[in-house]
Amino acid sequence: MNKNTESNQPKRRVNRLIVSVAVVATVVWMSILLILLNNVSGSTDPIRKVGDQFQVPSDWVLTSERIVPPRFFCIGDIACPSLSRAWSTKTRVTKEILAESLLKSGWNFTIQDDCNIPENRFGNYVSTCWMDGTIDDYNISVWVTYNSNDETQYNVTIDVSPSR
Repeated sequence: MNKNTESNQPKRRVNRLIVSVAVVATVVWMSILLILLNNVSGSTDPIRKVGDQFQVPSDWVLTSERIVPPRFFCIGDIACPSLSRAWSTKTRVTKEILAESLLKSGWNFTIQDDCNIPENRFGNYVSTCWMDGTIDDYNISVWVTYNSNDETQYNVTIDVSPSR
């Protein structure tokens, strides 16, 4: 080896170290920035307002609610913003009862299926009817299920998400 090559080796190591540190620092900085941006969330008021339009009978019990605020970016299958609510009732939910709830809500959507319990049913929760529509730039889905292990248990679920 000549003397010139030997003197360049430490210089190359230093350059590689500087580049490696710069790359790692950039990756760390970008990761922190993305985490911070994703934690900045907007107001849930607009999507909550649409969800609150859905009027349910007084004997339905709210069993779950999930409201995801708008974020810089969404991860997974859950839209952001989104709203999901579920009610439970011991009263059979007929097409007429669901239509009355939609009418009270001011929604003119067509209910799919007849809300009757199907003869051939599989699984614990069986869908009997549903509807889809759009209000104020939000997609709305409402569906009725019943528990095949307890045929006096009906569930009604609403999902609201942006119509992008």
